[in-house]
Parts: sequence; C-alpha cells; structure tokens
Amino acid sequence: MWRYSAVAVVVACVAVAGFTGCRAREDGSAEDGASAGGAATTEAPQNPQHDPQPVTQRETADSPDGGPSQAQLAGGPPGELSWAELDERMARPIEESIYDPTLTREDKVHLLHRHYGKPGNHVAEPDVLMDAVMTEGMTHLEAADYWAHDGGSREWALYHAEAALRSDPRSIEALTLWALWLPRGRRNEREAAFLAVLEQDPTHFQALANLAGATGKERPVESMEYATRMIDTRPDSGAGYASMAWAYEWLGDVDMAISYYEAGLKVSPKHGGILADLDRISRGIHVDPLQAAEEANAAPDSPAPSSPPVTTGPPAEDASPASVPDAPGPPPPADSGPAPSTPAPVERYQNALDDYRSMADEFESITGQTYRGVEDFDSYSKESSNWMAWRYMELAQQYLDAGHPEEAASVFEKAAQQFPDDPLIQERMKQRR
Repeated sequence: MWRYSAVAVVVACVAVAGFTGCRAREDGSAEDGASAGGAATTEAPQNPQHDPQPVTQRETADSPDGGPSQAQLAGGPPGELSWAELDERMARPIEESIYDPTLTREDKVHLLHRHYGKPGNHVAEPDVLMDAVMTEGMTHLEAADYWAHDGGSREWALYHAEAALRSDPRSIEALTLWALWLPRGRRNEREAAFLAVLEQDPTHFQALANLAGATGKERPVESMEYATRMIDTRPDSGAGYASMAWAYEWLGDVDMAISYYEAGLKVSPKHGGILADLDRISRGIHVDPLQAAEEANAAPDSPAPSSPPVTTGPPAEDASPASVPDAPGPPPPADSGPAPSTPAPVERYQNALDDYRSMADEFESITGQTYRGVEDFDSYSKESSNWMAWRYMELAQQYLDAGHPEEAASVFEKAAQQFPDDPLIQERMKQRR
C-alpha cells in the first residue's frame, strides 16, 4: 500500500500554517509494559522529531543535468509550478487546486502553505483541505490508518474509519481503529465496539485488553472474564495476569492479586506495569476496594501451578482478518468537517449493554443477593461468540435461581429483542416454551 512517510506529515503539520503539532494522546490497548490500571488505554504514537527532507532538484527543460532551473534561480519554489503559476492559482478558490488531479502532492502542500498563511485562514488541526491532500488515492480504511498512526488526527481517523465501516460493517480493522480513537467521553461506545469485535474474533487481544482495563475498577468480576480469555489466548503475555491482579485489588483481595502479579512475572519478567504494581504494594500503597474480599463472588481460581513458557518481550502484534478495501468516495465539501457518528454494529451493542447493566444493577435490590456475573464461562464460549448474549442468559438464570421468574422473563424478552438471531438466545427461548 502506497503511503506518505511520517516525515512528510510532520513537515506538513508544522510548516503548513504554523501547526503546533497534529498529534493527540488517545485511548488504546494494554501492552506488556503498561500498568494494569491503564490496561484499557495506550498513548497514540508521539510526534516524531525528524529533520526536514532535503529538496531534490528535478531535471527540467532548462536544467537538463538536474541542477537548479531558471525559476528556482529566480526564487521559484521546488516543484512543477512557477511563482507566476502559484500567484495565479492563489487568486482563485483554493479548492480548485487541491482537487486538481494534474497537480503533484508537493505542489498542493505548497499551495496550502500559502493559503493557511493568509490572515483568517490559520488552522490548529487538519481540515478538509489537508485531509484531501494527505489521503489522496487512499481507501477510507487506509486513510483512517494514516491519520491514526502517521497523521495523528483523532477527528479524521474516526471520520474515515466510520466511512470504511459503512462500506464494510464487518471490518474488524476499521472497527478497532474507530474504537481506539474515540474520546474519553464516549466510553460506552468504545466498550460496545470492542464487544462487536469479539463477536467476530473472540480472541482479539486488543479488544480483550481494552475491555479488561475499562471494567477493572467499577466491574472487576466482568474484567476477570476478559482477563481469563487474555490468559488463555496469550499465555506468554503478562497483560492478562496484570488485568486479573488489578481486578482482585479492587475486590480487596490483595493476596490473590499478588499471586497473579507473580504469575505474570514468570511469563514476562520485564513487564514494567507488574513490577511497578508489586513495588507499590510492597510499600503499603493499595487501592480502595469496592467490597471486602470475603464478599467477592464468582472470582476465578488462583493461577494454575504449571507455568507457561517464559518470554521477556511484549506480546506479538495481534493479527486481524484483512478487510475488503472500499472505493474512496468524493471529498467532503470544503465547508464541512469530519462528524463521526456511531456505526450500526456499535449501536446494537451499545443499546444491549445499557439495558443489561440497568437490569444487573437492580439484581441485588430485587433479590437481596449479589449478582455473580458470567459463571459458566467455558460452556457459554462454546455456544456463542456474542458476549452480551452470555450475560443476558446468565442474568436471567440467576433471577430464576433466586426465585424471580418474572424478572427472568423480562431479561429473556429483552435478549430476544436485542439479538433475535443469536443461537444461544434462540436455544434458551425454546427451552422456556
């Protein structure tokens, strides 16, 4: 895939209109070097510091040996356009040049530099014109990847990822990019997006890590379910052990947390997050548990005594299925900016997630018992890859066990409304008839 270099975008972001930097710190996934408490986030790549690329003189009719042309000797810019041509184009609307397929990217960047230098045209973030130049010829998925990794623009990464999802709603790569670059205020949508990813790929490590970290403090038992899958999926990574230990800390069971931290060090001795957390605990610094350790229910057993093979590096990059590239559409109008909304695959899970948590929060007040989360984890994972289906069915079953069939029936009905085609829900609904 043809891509612009990181150097090019840094030069463009800094040089064009005096950008102060196009990159922001974003949410992401846990890695072996991260603290368990930050398992749900990663920093976006930092703005690389490079020297500007040297200008290469091009061979022209008046410069057959590649030396400076007459225009350059007269003060003309590098590229195909002379100063007179640049002045003539700048007298017309800038869009005419930006969307002109006969111009090179180098010329368009130079025109943008002059355009943004005019009073009233300064911008602090990449706009529609910048996006049109930097992603010209890319699919939406390629453009989302460019802005996420090289361009450093949250808004445009989301914009193109959403466009890619409209073309291919089952694109795991587009959905993952979209979820990672959501702002913190859209946390529920991020969790819903990663649940949608897990429906297609139940072992997607980045989705599991983000969900484990996002739920560790407020819903530690749920976090343990994702951490369990992380350990099963990547036994040579310390990330799953770190997430499990962090959840146990929030449950108030420091001894069990230490046992998981130590198990994580056996497989990843240089895991920075685990080392930092063990050092913190050794100095008597603990989190304030949500509940006493003896009140914690549905907590997995302690780490298995058999240790997986020892590794010293971070886990390998998780491979996502290749998505079908979509054809790039026409550029957005010049007076509009990126306006990402919630893609359809995420909306379904977000609605289901909101309903489930509302019903789960009522469980204790209705039954007088503590909701124990998904207990029969292995059985459910064999029947369905839909994590929300597992949770609805387990919640309904625990209502039945507690002697509240009406509430259980309500959960079953809402599950059937949310996921009418899910085989696990269909099976359970048949059993009730």
